[in-house]
Amino acid sequence: MVLRFAILDLRFQMKKVITIDGPAGSGKSTLARNLNYSLPDFQLVDMGAYFRWATYLCLQAGLDITRRRQVYNFVKDEMDLEFGEDKHNGEMMVKYRGKIINKYIYNKPRVDQNVAEIPQHYLLRNLIKKNLRQYAEQENVIIAGRDTGTYTFPDAWLKIYLTASFDARVDRRHRDFSQKKQISYEETQRIMKLREHRESKEKDSPLTKPRGAFIIDNTQLKSSETLQIALKEVKKKLKSDGQKLFKELKSMAEKDQAMRKSGRWNERIDQENTTRLKEIIAIHGWPDINLVGEEGAEYAWLLAQHADRDKNFQKNCLEMMKEKMARDLVNSAHVAYLEDRILVHSGQKQKYGTQFFRDDDGENKPQPIIDRKNLDRRRQSVGLKPFKEYLEKMRKR
Repeated sequence: MVLRFAILDLRFQMKKVITIDGPAGSGKSTLARNLNYSLPDFQLVDMGAYFRWATYLCLQAGLDITRRRQVYNFVKDEMDLEFGEDKHNGEMMVKYRGKIINKYIYNKPRVDQNVAEIPQHYLLRNLIKKNLRQYAEQENVIIAGRDTGTYTFPDAWLKIYLTASFDARVDRRHRDFSQKKQISYEETQRIMKLREHRESKEKDSPLTKPRGAFIIDNTQLKSSETLQIALKEVKKKLKSDGQKLFKELKSMAEKDQAMRKSGRWNERIDQENTTRLKEIIAIHGWPDINLVGEEGAEYAWLLAQHADRDKNFQKNCLEMMKEKMARDLVNSAHVAYLEDRILVHSGQKQKYGTQFFRDDDGENKPQPIIDRKNLDRRRQSVGLKPFKEYLEKMRKR
């Protein structure tokens, strides 16, 4: 996994997390997978996979899963799971040491019957929580489980609680079981009742609706309909975030410009703007046109352009902007300006001729430019006017 924002050095700054809680058979994993297909900037993680894997390991070893300390000591070094997507069918893959373990943990009546005991193991739950929160410092996460929005991520960006009638959930789980192994409807019902009784009686983290959760009752809904309701809420959250970010970026940019036009340098403003921009990026990614509009994206670029005292951060901003430029989500001319600025400040020749300096006579002159012969071709590729026009404009300043 590429930890894109590691260079920002923002410890414990969590990115966007969507939690999906609810009782067994409510469709948590299905919604998580469908959201993952629809939201490419998020990584799907199944918290339940950790508990199921621990359950499977204990059952295979013949351990008494009620002996908490013994269980913890047995599985604590076996919880390094990886999540990915099957390129052939798009299904989520859970791996342990490079081996796909889905067939051992999902739709297994024996595992399903015993898994409710494992989350009651406080030490193990704490270990899994720590691993997941560290994961969420680096990636936008979609996570499905039983207490993801109450225990693991009570501060999640969006909390969803899925529910459905008991009969509807038994029907779904019975269909899942029947695809893998013959099991009666009555046995499925018995397993579900036993599991729900255990989960509701847990001391540390009983099954409850997370505070502030968006509730979806999908008793009568198809999975596609449940997805559309959830996506509508995601879009609502993104729009709200975008509006708030736009106002904040505008305020930051206005302070930046007011300070520069006043002629009175204030390094504190640059430092505060750079620190806050890092925090924004760590949570939301680069503020692109989709998130904050064209004007907001220009404010973000301006702040990165003036973050000269943190060259590594500027380079990281440039990488993110180039990625967005490939999808027409940032102004390509802004990318050119930032790239030239970084090159000049590192003692190299600029590519697009955007950076100037004043000589001893007070005249604006361009910083050294590489390959002047093809300069206008490069400028045209990023939407900049011919260099001759820009040069005349700069000389009049």
